[in-house]
Amino acid sequence: MAVGLAAVVDSVEEAPVTVGNSQAADSSWAKKYFSHEGTQKILAAVKAAERKTRGDIVPMVVHRSANLSNVSPTLFLLFFVLVLLIGTKPIIEEYEISFFLFSFCSALVSLTLSLLLARWEFIQRLVIPGSLLNHEVHTRAELEFYRNHFDQTKSHGAVLIFVSLLERRVVVLCDEFLAKKIPQERWDSVSELISTHMKQNELVNGMIQAIEKTGQFLAEVLPGDGTQLNEISTDFCIKE
Repeated sequence: MAVGLAAVVDSVEEAPVTVGNSQAADSSWAKKYFSHEGTQKILAAVKAAERKTRGDIVPMVVHRSANLSNVSPTLFLLFFVLVLLIGTKPIIEEYEISFFLFSFCSALVSLTLSLLLARWEFIQRLVIPGSLLNHEVHTRAELEFYRNHFDQTKSHGAVLIFVSLLERRVVVLCDEFLAKKIPQERWDSVSELISTHMKQNELVNGMIQAIEKTGQFLAEVLPGDGTQLNEISTDFCIKE
């Protein structure tokens, strides 16, 4: 997915966490997606792509961008209302219990189910509207882009490839200079490349190919001689 950020392409205050830092890279969810070999391949792909351009490519993966605080309450209300609508009359008549007792037991059951199911990422994506997921991911990507000063490089050639795993969304952001020089369709193809591989459980391969393609686009606009230094850190960044 790609959108404009001053004609740009396709949350929380926290310090960058790069591969090798136990705060994120060693967490169970990170190990599920990225082996040591996989992360090294991504880093190598970035270095190879940047030898051909004065631009900078920053691959970033976050565990999630969305706020999940409303998932459990939403599930609780759904279960509670459903139980009351379906079970009130037959259960009260058959077992001759009071409506208050039935409501209290229904609330306990609904609360237990909501707390258990709210932990599943599939349920989280199901409960949160897609439009809200899109908004949260794009907001997080823009925060990372500006917080890390990717818009302030001298070459105006920084590109953030942002992947949010819970939401299964990809955002590619660059500054206004690159957005004017490189057609939107090209950036769309970068994000689509990762999205397609993510559906096939091949996220690492998708990111490597996306980095290579981004490097080709940058080399056309900002060709390099292989000796320039990075203006920003382009380590593979993994965050919560």
